[in-house]
Amino acid sequence: MIYLDHAALTPPEEAALVAMVQVARDDLGHPDAIHGAGRRARAHLDRARVRIAEYLGCAPAELVFFPSATEALRSALAFALADAAGPVLSSSLEHPAVLDGLRAAIGDARAVRWLAMPAGRLDPEGFRVHARDAAVVALARANHELGTATDIAPLVAEAPRAWWVIDAVQAAPWLDLSELLGDRVFLAMSSGKLGAPAGVGVLRVPGRVAWDRDLVAKHFTPRGTPPLLAIVALGVACDIRRVDRESARARALGLAERLADGLTLRPGVVRNGVAPWATPIVNVSAPELEGRVVESALDLRDVAIARTSACRQRMDGGSAVVAAAHPEEAWRAATATRWSLGRHSSPCDVEGALAAFHDAFPAAAAATSRGV
Repeated sequence: MIYLDHAALTPPEEAALVAMVQVARDDLGHPDAIHGAGRRARAHLDRARVRIAEYLGCAPAELVFFPSATEALRSALAFALADAAGPVLSSSLEHPAVLDGLRAAIGDARAVRWLAMPAGRLDPEGFRVHARDAAVVALARANHELGTATDIAPLVAEAPRAWWVIDAVQAAPWLDLSELLGDRVFLAMSSGKLGAPAGVGVLRVPGRVAWDRDLVAKHFTPRGTPPLLAIVALGVACDIRRVDRESARARALGLAERLADGLTLRPGVVRNGVAPWATPIVNVSAPELEGRVVESALDLRDVAIARTSACRQRMDGGSAVVAAAHPEEAWRAATATRWSLGRHSSPCDVEGALAAFHDAFPAAAAATSRGV
């Protein structure tokens, strides 16, 4: 299979799986237990915490582990909304984990200012107009469907009293995020995007909050047993990513451009979003092709892509992100498909996917026209 859905879930690194198995076989225990097995498990958990913190560039004590990045983002947003009264800034292109929390805030009569992001690009001047009195800002460093970049670091100073909730789930595998770790910044990432098994959401909590035990206990203490094995694997995956993050990103972005060029060779196919690209995600639309038809046609040819984010895959209506990014061209949302590359994607993957797409195009266009 040619797998081009890494934005949803990327395969675990072999070394991360080996580390999991070794701990499961030799040192498994509850990390909160006080017996020897528990102490050994705690030591593995603490070593993984240090590795993950080194990858992000923060203090180990600033990390909280959740069952998913969705839960991490919701927790950070809930704290920020409860702690600071005043306007909230975000965009309609954010992940549902953020949008769902903001819609609840609107229901509580909280003022939410929606920032325009035409084609996925945030206008810095438009941001500054609303930023000075903002209480909470919730934005993604890299869009989860378009792959577009939002340069957040220069914007933080424009909202000096705001809590920042940064969705770094797509950005973390590819970008150095250390410049974002200010004293009012929450930042979330996901194990399943970094080369470890899914099941761990990592939330970087600002030091001023992380060192307040009462606050952490009240707002940032997930229930249940920490997923020791997945956290161990994430620590190893972070070590692997840290070594060649910049070169791996340059290589993947080059492959993504080749993929985008090959897809848009077909008349009518357009790329959604505008450069600069933060991650190797290629999102395209074509008036003749409904997204779900393309997805199915490629699946039959052993190529895995997606129409939208995994949590919205089973819903009708196409991509809400593409609809928000291109409000004047409604056809883009219904016909959008997302092609996302990973650290181990190859030129052969790209050429094979392009061949499958062009082979499938005539039949897919005919099926779309029949309303199949």
